[in-house]
Amino acid sequence: MMNMLPSSFERPSSRHVRERAHRTVSLYLLARLCATGTKDGLCRVRNMSAAGLMLESEQALAPEQVVTVEFRNGTRVTGRVAWTQGNRAGLHSHEWIDVAELLTQLSDHAGRNVLVQRAPRFGCGCKARVRMQGRSRTVPVGNISINGLQMEIPAQLGDIVNIDLPGLPERAGRIRWCHDGQCGVMLMEPYSFIAMARWLASQDRSIPGQ
Repeated sequence: MMNMLPSSFERPSSRHVRERAHRTVSLYLLARLCATGTKDGLCRVRNMSAAGLMLESEQALAPEQVVTVEFRNGTRVTGRVAWTQGNRAGLHSHEWIDVAELLTQLSDHAGRNVLVQRAPRFGCGCKARVRMQGRSRTVPVGNISINGLQMEIPAQLGDIVNIDLPGLPERAGRIRWCHDGQCGVMLMEPYSFIAMARWLASQDRSIPGQ
């Protein structure tokens, strides 16, 4: 079930509004960036307040553009771009953000109260060259994140594979799950944010936003 920030809220008046709007929490969270007329991309949220957030993205954004930032748990923040500087942009949220509640939703509830850095996955219709057990083959890639891929490959749990995906650096990974010919690969070294963001922007993905 998709988590949404409340569509309506009671704004505290005057002084509380100003104080909460400027109370900024520094972050380092990966999220999906959805902008009208473009493919979904990867962004990095660097800070957040009740009034909005600052993000980094390889997508070209413009002031007044309406965009949505979707976190890995499904929570969305929608607003307009207030400013841009290089690959950074400030987003003024359409709705008041309950920062504490959002961070609670994204935290590890195993008693440690730390943010869970789960990268968003993106559908793609590309193919990768995979080497496994001395053999090389080209296989379809179903989806991808900076931490791993879903691929159609005959493999077993624990197998080590080397993945060469055009436009991204070669990586080794381990098969984490298998089901009906599909396998999940956890990369031993994640792709960098910059490499993945630029790669996504350059791709004609067959299943945008998945």
